[in-house]
Amino acid sequence: MKLLKLALALAATTVAVAAVAQAYPTKPITFYGLAPGGAPEAMQRAIFEKVRENTGQTLLWESKAGGGGAVGLLAVKGASPDGYTMAITWASAINLNPLINKELAFDPLKDVVPVTNLFSLGVVLAARENFPAKDIRGLVAMAKDKPETVRIGIFGAGNKSWVAMLEERTGVKFLQVPYKTTSELIQQTLGGHLDAHFETVGTIVAQNGKLKALSFGGTAPSKQLPNVPVVRDLYKFDMLSWFGVVAPVGTPPAAIQWVQREIAKAMKDPKVAQMIESNGFTPIGNTPDEFARELKAEIDQNRELVRKYPDIK
Repeated sequence: MKLLKLALALAATTVAVAAVAQAYPTKPITFYGLAPGGAPEAMQRAIFEKVRENTGQTLLWESKAGGGGAVGLLAVKGASPDGYTMAITWASAINLNPLINKELAFDPLKDVVPVTNLFSLGVVLAARENFPAKDIRGLVAMAKDKPETVRIGIFGAGNKSWVAMLEERTGVKFLQVPYKTTSELIQQTLGGHLDAHFETVGTIVAQNGKLKALSFGGTAPSKQLPNVPVVRDLYKFDMLSWFGVVAPVGTPPAAIQWVQREIAKAMKDPKVAQMIESNGFTPIGNTPDEFARELKAEIDQNRELVRKYPDIK
């Protein structure tokens, strides 16, 4: 009799869980994060609209920008884990900022659950068109010949981490020049006040020859800049950013699986994929487990980098 009751209880639980999974979602899902404007927001909205077309379900976006992405992450950390509140974050916001900001009450491996990596962006090291170095190898040679004279414009801790990796792999030393906005970097580089800065492929193309790419930081050659050397091939690291979805700890697996599945499906739509790729991004849409492994590996690498280079802030 006890075994029968246990079997019936398990069966009832299974049916209940299945019913919840089939019912989800029953209302709009809100995603925190991202400052308004720019290619990432436009691509996100295209994905959300395709999910609506495919499923009839509404995905909403609520900007919670600030603190290098910390505002959005802290908001989702404190949100109800009911599957209706998630966040879109980016690489340095979650894999670097919590490591260098000791006052930030956020643990990227414990306070949120990875859902899916949306799309990644290989970053370009850009210089003015008439800069003497042909590519990143020439830039490194210049820095080796005259240490701390090659000026690289820096915006944020992510840029600092890439310079640190490049210095570690090459043994050279650059002069890092910090700026508060990205818009200043282009003008300073074009004006000759900087030798190089980190930029997007889209901006290089839009500058119509005024800027040139010394290197590309993605995992494979850029389709828009196929002849530019890949940093991974030369120095065994990536200059890569990405945008991904995370959820509060305790979010039902059915909700996480639904969001990942439908977003991945939306990004396979030819029009959505073309939009993402035309902006220099690579669509991903991987599984929660795959995203979790990637995130942990990046955090482990950055934790060691910050230990070696404590001035990454």
